[in-house]
Amino acid sequence: EPSLHRLDFEAAGFQWLDCTDAQHSVLSYMRHGDDRSVIVSLNFTPQLRESYRIGVPAMGHYRMLLNSDLAGYGGTSPEQISQFEAENIPWMGQPCLIVVNLPPLAGVIIQQC
Repeated sequence: EPSLHRLDFEAAGFQWLDCTDAQHSVLSYMRHGDDRSVIVSLNFTPQLRESYRIGVPAMGHYRMLLNSDLAGYGGTSPEQISQFEAENIPWMGQPCLIVVNLPPLAGVIIQQC
């Protein structure tokens, strides 16, 4: 995915969404490419974070590109819920949000469809 590397050495390629959620040990940020962006959220605990809110830049449909906890990667999740609909509620400095289940000790990458 070009958004993960295209602007590696430029400030425009990275944007924090939330680096202050110490209570849940979750980091969320965006990586920007030329015309697309991805959202990365990392759960550093062995607990599932159900109904976790992540700020997104626009209304619309989002899909999960990667869930590192899938069984195919050696994780515990048998399958991936891969579609999300943004809600018009400001969150993490963004105008909208999506609600996801963050797997334990794993990362997810999400992109607007």
